Amino acid sequence: MLGPELSISIVNTSNWKYLSPCLNSIYDNISAMNFEILVVDNHSDDGSKKKIRESFPDVILSCNERRFGFAKNNNINLKKSSGDFILLLNDDTLLIDDTLELAINFMKKNTDVGILGCRMIDPDGKVQKSSARRFDTLLSTFIAESGISNIFRSYSTSIIEHSGENIISEIDCPQESGMIIRRKTLEEIGLLDEKFFMFGEGLDWCRRIKNKDWKIIYFPLCKIIHFGGETNSKINKKMYLQHYKSMNIYFSKISRAQGFLHRVLIIFIYSYKYLFKIIENFFRKIIGKEKNEKISLYKSIIDLFLFRYDDQNYPFPR
Repeated sequence: MLGPELSISIVNTSNWKYLSPCLNSIYDNISAMNFEILVVDNHSDDGSKKKIRESFPDVILSCNERRFGFAKNNNINLKKSSGDFILLLNDDTLLIDDTLELAINFMKKNTDVGILGCRMIDPDGKVQKSSARRFDTLLSTFIAESGISNIFRSYSTSIIEHSGENIISEIDCPQESGMIIRRKTLEEIGLLDEKFFMFGEGLDWCRRIKNKDWKIIYFPLCKIIHFGGETNSKINKKMYLQHYKSMNIYFSKISRAQGFLHRVLIIFIYSYKYLFKIIENFFRKIIGKEKNEKISLYKSIIDLFLFRYDDQNYPFPR
């Protein structure tokens, strides 16, 4: 029997309600390729491990005794995988329309493509702007964080906003929840950097890949529904802080100077936002509409970048 053309790497953290339809969508929408599915159960507490073994016995299952981040978990699968191509797929996704084969055939014909990104869409069919991105820079970070991105749209990191969603194009980075890497590229570049717990690891991987002259392509013919891209208006402080930690690691890997400047930039912007919110809430309190949620978030970000944040996993390179 021939080995798999495609390995599919999925990480599950107590997310059976999404994982089960995700796995079913794989079996329903891949008809012409040999493939293997590798799942890391990230110390789930919803009975996922037992359910995976019972409902999907062909899945190659690895079980963590404690929780790890996106990079480390996917590296577990990458080390075990044997396909010529590897799809990193979130557990809250659905394959549709049997379009994955189109992506693999494109990579077979274009041997200089190291990574291919799929069109990630919301359940309502709207494309997610992070499907095709430019690399973050200090300038793009300043524009996005300072709230003036509507004025300077040309500096947006989303290529979808500039080139449209229907054009096959060379990009800097696709969305990590649905990207395919070539085995040969993986062997040359290496695994994801486990310094990143969550966020930033895909940017770093793609930068390393492009530095070795591999192409990264946005391929809109391959469509994947991604539920995690739906809007969530509730502030999740831990997620915000993890994002800023990871982005500082990312810039610090480019150069120590960029890491330092990124830190200064975030302190400056969020000190301004913090003071502005305090003043705004002072007047809101007078009329009985005080809201401290964002003040708490902004203060935590400032504390993080001033090295006062109480976290054993120290985020910044020393």
